[in-house]
Amino acid sequence: MAATIRLTVLTGPHKGSRYCFRGPSGMTLGRGSRCDICFCGDAQDLCISRRHCELTFDPPNVCVDDLGSANGTYVNGHSCAAAASDARSRQDSVPIAANDGDILTIGGTSLQISIIDCPERIEEERVKKNCPAEC
Repeated sequence: MAATIRLTVLTGPHKGSRYCFRGPSGMTLGRGSRCDICFCGDAQDLCISRRHCELTFDPPNVCVDDLGSANGTYVNGHSCAAAASDARSRQDSVPIAANDGDILTIGGTSLQISIIDCPERIEEERVKKNCPAEC
């Protein structure tokens, strides 16, 4: 079995979508087409920046880092900017740890972070969209 992170969209235009990836790796989230997880298309949450945040996954640890987004990045309601000892701007944000079951909020979209064990498969995609609810 291999540690996998699954993000399940709980609120926002992409509600119900799931994204899975394995570590160690970093994934960018945002509306921009170059993001690993892109929240774009016909239904968009315009409160999500083009390059909003980055998740770094080194099993079993997940770190969340705001990338200077306009509306901030939150884990369980706590701002990444507030995690900095002297946060004067979002550029002062520092990565904060996230755990299995935590809620990540970017713009008006909330995602649940799940760390699961899945059978290893050879996948060409770095991030699998709409991965199964169960491995």
